[in-house]
Amino acid sequence: MARPSKKAERSEEIIDAYERCVVRFGVEGATLQKVADECGLARPLLHHYVGNREDLLQALVARFTARGEAEDAEFKRHLPETDRCRATIELLFDARYASSSHDTLLYQALMVAAQQRPQLSHVLRQWYEGFVDDLDRELAAEHPQADAGAIRAVATGIVALYFNADSMAPLMPADRLFAESRTAALRLLETL
Repeated sequence: MARPSKKAERSEEIIDAYERCVVRFGVEGATLQKVADECGLARPLLHHYVGNREDLLQALVARFTARGEAEDAEFKRHLPETDRCRATIELLFDARYASSSHDTLLYQALMVAAQQRPQLSHVLRQWYEGFVDDLDRELAAEHPQADAGAIRAVATGIVALYFNADSMAPLMPADRLFAESRTAALRLLETL
């Protein structure tokens, strides 16, 4: 197996540093100087390895969505063949699998930046809608008699409960928050 190039290694280190800066300072506050300081490089080297701030943001968003897609694929591998919707809810609302505070802050920083950046908004909206679409398909497969609008509403509600619980976990006892959110999600599921 070939060893990664120095440029690829350095680029990953810079994106790691940029991600930490975005978590701490937000997208707008994560200046190239802060990134350079964080990774211990001269600022002109950032341009050499990764480009400008927009290039860094694009690389970070690509990493964020790829990580989410990989986690989603891994999640689906653990679902049983039957009663997948209930199993999905049980896994989504298991406090042991809550996002790290780093990931939650990264997600929130990207959401704030998306309000002023249409392209970022588009990418994150697609990522979110993919999550809802996946659950919508699972619900439709298990509840073929249910109205498509009701299925979409339940899928959206469950995903919204999940994101709310995940984002609020640093502020309150996660076990209680996830248990109450799981109960609410199961009640939504029972409406189909």
